[in-house]
Amino acid sequence: MLPVRVFFEKKDMARYISHLDLQRAVRRAVERSGLTVRQTEGFNPHPKMVFSMPLSMYQESLCEFVDMEMDGAGYDEIAARLAAAFPPGLRVTAAAAPVFPVKRIKYAVYRIGIVTSLAAAEAERALAGPMPVEKRGKSGVRTLDIRPLIRDCAVAQTGDGLALDATVDASGESYLNPSYIAAFLDPAAEDVRVLRRRFLLADGGAFCLKKSRLNCKNS
Repeated sequence: MLPVRVFFEKKDMARYISHLDLQRAVRRAVERSGLTVRQTEGFNPHPKMVFSMPLSMYQESLCEFVDMEMDGAGYDEIAARLAAAFPPGLRVTAAAAPVFPVKRIKYAVYRIGIVTSLAAAEAERALAGPMPVEKRGKSGVRTLDIRPLIRDCAVAQTGDGLALDATVDASGESYLNPSYIAAFLDPAAEDVRVLRRRFLLADGGAFCLKKSRLNCKNS
């Protein structure tokens, strides 16, 4: 079978679905495409898929991906058949051979839009120091300084608030949900838009490299 990494966008109405519902939607789309996918073993076999790290509800992405093994088609045909089967809000952008294993992902790059009265200069000063936030986990609520998890963050003033371009840790348990940055800067902000733009390796290189003729938004 052919190892394939399918990249897709998650936008518009799809930002309202959870990661679990996203997985279900992709599995149904694969079934509709008629492509043959390697199944898991055991009493309840199902398509064997590995997804990019979860994206919180209400957040959008240009660089989601799913790894599979498929038979009977080349990369361009796989991309075309899946593009026709994916539901609204999920748009296939490329299908290619995996270049790096998922565990090589170190950072994720986000655009964060915040409707706020906070000035860009104030935000930059706040981002320069410790950034304590309350984070809820299995053991309860704890205070965590998220500043060490932010590689860089550029701030720009917009007509109704701020636009942040943030590169944050996306590796394993160190994964930082970018919504914490917005919550730290303005806890009262009610309108926050988050767009995941790409994944990076530890050296800052692109996790996705162009390996097909289709457009890969993550490169």
